[in-house]
Amino acid sequence: MKLSELLTYLRSINSIDLNGLRNSVEHQLNDAVYNVKKLRIDDFQPMIDSSGEIIKNFNKIDEFLSSYKDKIKHEVASNELPYFRQSYKIYEEMSNDTPEYILSRTNTPTVDNTKELKNRINLYSSWKHAGLYIRPGYNDYIDQMIASDPLYIADQDQQLLEPVKTRWNNLYQKRVRYIIMKDSFDKIFHNIPENQIGLIVATNFFDFKPFEVLRHYLLEFLTLLKPGGVVLFTYNNCDMPHAVKNVEAHFNCYTPGRLVKDFVIGIGYELLYSGESDSGVNWIEIKKPGELSSIRGGQCIAEIKKNKDIDI
Repeated sequence: MKLSELLTYLRSINSIDLNGLRNSVEHQLNDAVYNVKKLRIDDFQPMIDSSGEIIKNFNKIDEFLSSYKDKIKHEVASNELPYFRQSYKIYEEMSNDTPEYILSRTNTPTVDNTKELKNRINLYSSWKHAGLYIRPGYNDYIDQMIASDPLYIADQDQQLLEPVKTRWNNLYQKRVRYIIMKDSFDKIFHNIPENQIGLIVATNFFDFKPFEVLRHYLLEFLTLLKPGGVVLFTYNNCDMPHAVKNVEAHFNCYTPGRLVKDFVIGIGYELLYSGESDSGVNWIEIKKPGELSSIRGGQCIAEIKKNKDIDI
């Protein structure tokens, strides 16, 4: 059985919840016993005993299901190692991908998923703090961060930055800092000041990185962020069967959500939110401990126009 099939089975087992049924049955049995006791015509102890046995059997079934779920989870963990290895193979093969292909490659969100992701980015974006966006590509999520001052935009090749350079007019482009970075750099963001960023967003980037590379970035983000700063990133959440299918199709890397969450908490982040979808984009929002602060008192108010909206 493929790992994606095993996860699909596990999710179907996890959806079984006896608590509601047990509580309903127990409530109705208690009502029945109470009404019988009121009549006081016959010995009602056998009815009480039988009711208790029914609830005990519910508990036994629940214990069996819990044990069975643990066995399936263990089976999932036992089958993960080849997927981690395959991730590095996929990652190495991707090193030959052209910028044109990278820009066309995306994990497609659902309509509702897209709206929610934009709202979540907008929730943390502020003119009071600098922002960093990794791999904007052709998507318009980055428009939620145009208030960031300054706004750093980073990718691994100059050609990957070209689409975003046409999004806004020349006046706003002067506020943008474009950064070239590489996974192989000892210090990936050596040209960004430490402890200065309020929000980091990465979309369609870590979806194509193995777990070890993701860890490298997350550790460096801690040095870039102000206390209270937030990181929001999409990734191929392999707690979801469709994400594992992406790995089996050699499209994405294997990054289980449970391991990612354990890691970010282990290195000191606070887990704020996890946007999870069976078919759309999955992302995580994490926070560096502390409270964001700024000495900025105000900013000139102006509307940022896209190039297509005005004549340059």
